[in-house]
Formats: sequence, structure tokens, C-alpha cells
Amino acid sequence: MWTDENLTYNTNRFNVIILAGHTAGAAATCTAAQTCTVCGETLEAAKGHADNNADAKCDACNVWIVPAVGQAFQIKIVQAKANKIFYFNGTVSGNYYGIGDINSAADVYLEEAEEDDGYYMYILDANGAKKYLYIAVSGTYFNCKLGDTKAVWVFNETIGTFTHTASIGTCYLGNYNDNSNDIRCSNISYVTGSNAANIGKTQFPALAVVVPEHECSYSDATCTVKATCAVCGITTGELAEHDWDDEATCTFAPTCLECGKVGVKEEHNYVNGTCSCGATENAAVSNVTITFDASKTNRTEYDKNHQVWEKDGVKFINNKANSSNDVGDYTNPVRIYANSTVTVEANGMTKVVIVSDGTAKYKTALETALTNAGIAYTASGSTYTLTFSTAVDTFTLTFTAQARFKSIQVNP
Repeated sequence: MWTDENLTYNTNRFNVIILAGHTAGAAATCTAAQTCTVCGETLEAAKGHADNNADAKCDACNVWIVPAVGQAFQIKIVQAKANKIFYFNGTVSGNYYGIGDINSAADVYLEEAEEDDGYYMYILDANGAKKYLYIAVSGTYFNCKLGDTKAVWVFNETIGTFTHTASIGTCYLGNYNDNSNDIRCSNISYVTGSNAANIGKTQFPALAVVVPEHECSYSDATCTVKATCAVCGITTGELAEHDWDDEATCTFAPTCLECGKVGVKEEHNYVNGTCSCGATENAAVSNVTITFDASKTNRTEYDKNHQVWEKDGVKFINNKANSSNDVGDYTNPVRIYANSTVTVEANGMTKVVIVSDGTAKYKTALETALTNAGIAYTASGSTYTLTFSTAVDTFTLTFTAQARFKSIQVNP
């Protein structure tokens, strides 16, 4: 008996079953194959991640991509707060990894870890020997090191960087706030959970990227950012001029309409000891406060050897001096490293108020510097009042340990 209804043909000798076509399941993705929902056979293999924009993210599913084992890649930070892009340059500075532009970027490689689900990360020195990136714990700090010690790094697809688990917790490679001096390892809690919203704002994970061969195409320079290539981040030329809202005078400091920076007043023009504005030559400064805020409106100079903050006749100068660390690009509070100096200049100083970070060790560092300089002071919490029996126009403090200042006020 034959019947087409069930696609089964019966004879006295055999049964013939004609199978229907496969029923396709969900379309293949970067990580999942397409299979038949009836028999489970693979109809299309997983496509794999693809990154045609060299941004370290898959173009299709938007997850961060880990480089292949043995593939050369670069470690890159897009420091949005400092308006800079920089790369690991294959060096260590103190307890942090050194940085530079794309021209100094080190080729980094992955090697499968022997006993864990992760990777060893290394560069090649001038002799072709492997030098591994690893973490040395010191107290509560994750110190970045480079050498023969192997450390297991795990790639985190969510934040796009490598993490390492040590005895004090798990850290991630990156950078934070407006620091543009180095790459370091910080506790992963700063970029996970509710703090994930900080990524790209105050926390900047170090991305594993492969920068393609390209011809740089530059954006227009602004008064805060030089002309920048969108692919590799290298800059060219100089900053654009500020767009001041008016001309400076000896009583008026203009403001840039583009970035908000406050400019510098013109010098007084004294005739017989008096300026046309009424100012008296060599008059003592009165009640001027410099706050070391993130806008940096009062910072007039900065490089790795010194920084200068100025306002209304008061100048605050931090020199690297004998410090092993470069002058930090930090604000609120400003960081004064061990063996660096601070010089304050202003006419007729009899009283100066410094507001320190409240942490005990930073207050102790300031107290030690004041004592060594022979400057009398009183302390109330984090506020230090310096007094001078005879007016001074300058004084210098040398720090034996790191200090941090929030503000300085002259002759309140």
C-alpha cells in the first residue's frame, strides 16, 4: 500500500522514508554556529570576530577582541580626560609601565599559560629574549614590572583589557583621572559593577589593538589638542591659539571661549611707583587663593620636569628636582612626589594657608617639609597655616615623601 500523506511507502519487502529538509535555527554569529533545530547538525559554522576599524572591537557583536597567541599587538590608552592617546613603550618607570606615541609603541605578544586559563604577556628585548609583564604586590599596591617572572593575565571582554589576580585581589591594566604619565594596574572594582559607568570618564582600560598600516589623516587642532590621527592617535603641529573673550589688562584676565581657560593679566606699568590702575609697586599680595582643580585654569606651565600655577601675583612652582618620578599631571589634589620641591612666590607673604589631602601620610609629608624648612605653622585637620615674622617674597619646601595639596592661600 502506498500513501503520500506520511511520505512513507510500504511494500511487502521494505519501508522507504523520505526525510524532510533541515529546519534552520538562529543565524550563525561570531561565536555560535547555526544548527538544525531537529537533528542538531551544524548548517553554518560560527563566523568569528572581525575588526575592520582597528578599534579592538568586533564590528558585528561589539565585544572586545583578544589578540591571537603569537600575534604582535599594541597596548593603547585613549585618555579622554587628558585628551591624549598613548601606548605602552616597552619600559618600566618606577612601578608603572612607560608610555609614548605610536612611533615608540612596543609589540606585545601572548603565550598560553601552562597551568591556568589565561596568557603570559611579553615583549622582546633587543636580543630577542622574552621579557614578561608581571605584577609585584607591595602592601595594597599592584606594582607593574617587566622581567623573567611569568604572570597569568586573563582577557576581560567586557572592559576590553587584561586582568591579573594577585594575593590582594584582581587588578586591570589602565589609567585613571587625568593621568597621562603612565600605564598602571588598579583594582578591578573601579571598572565593574556600578563603577562600570566610569569607563571612558575617569577610568581608562588599556586596550589590546593591532594598529594597521595607514596614512595618517589628522583632525583640526584646537587650543587643547593638537591635530590628531583618528587611527593611531599620533599628533602633529602645534596647539591652536586660544580664542580669548577680550584683551588682557593689568586688572583683567581674559577667558578662552573654546576651552574655558583663564588667561594671564598684563604686567602693571608703574610710573613713579604707581600703575594707572592704582596698584602700588611691590605691594603685598592680599587674599589670593589657588585651587588645584581639574579645569587647570590657573596652571600656566606643565611638563615632566615642572609645573607652574599662577593667580593674581601668586606663583606656585613644583619642580621634579631629585625625584625619581616625573611631575604628575594630577589635580584636586595636586601630587608632590618625594624628593621634589615646591616654591611659592608672592610679594609680602606673612601668612600662607595650605589645604592638604586628609590622608595621614600626606599630612605628615607636609609637616616634615615645613619643619625642615624652619617655617612655623599650626594645623587644624587638613588645614595648615604658615606664619612668617618678617614678610617674605618666596619660600621653598623639599619633600622626603609624597604630599598632596588641594589649595594654597596667600595673606588671607
